[in-house]
Amino acid sequence: MNSIGIRANPKEIYFAIIEQNGTENNVIAIDKLTLPLSLEIPDRLNFIRKTIIDIINQYNVTKAGIKITEGNAQRLNIQRISIEAIIQELFSSCSVQKYFGGNISKISRLLGFANNGDLKKIIKGEHIPDELAFLENNSETEREAILSALAALNL
Repeated sequence: MNSIGIRANPKEIYFAIIEQNGTENNVIAIDKLTLPLSLEIPDRLNFIRKTIIDIINQYNVTKAGIKITEGNAQRLNIQRISIEAIIQELFSSCSVQKYFGGNISKISRLLGFANNGDLKKIIKGEHIPDELAFLENNSETEREAILSALAALNL
């Protein structure tokens, strides 16, 4: 079973593909999709939708998760929220069987962490537990995508 985790921003979309074999999880891909800023917003959203569906089909993804904007964000970015919304819509209309859109607390819960800031420390690289040591060489945004993919496996 394969899962995809996504972390979007207005200029790029980071994604991670995780393969679950029994009790073992393997990272198959970590990559980013650079958005063509020359396109108008509706065309950019269409590009995102088509490209993410292609990625889902390429990797036979059955579970998906996207790290969404925190509800208490000081500045909401409408473009990012639009991107997150179109990705969640495409999850519901493609071959993905189970999916979520969630903030840090939802991802923490799905991964079995207490909602006490531990996941934020992992994302920032301040304290990465041994079982997640493979995250040490990734950026914060890549970690969010990977952790979203791992959380999706627990749906």
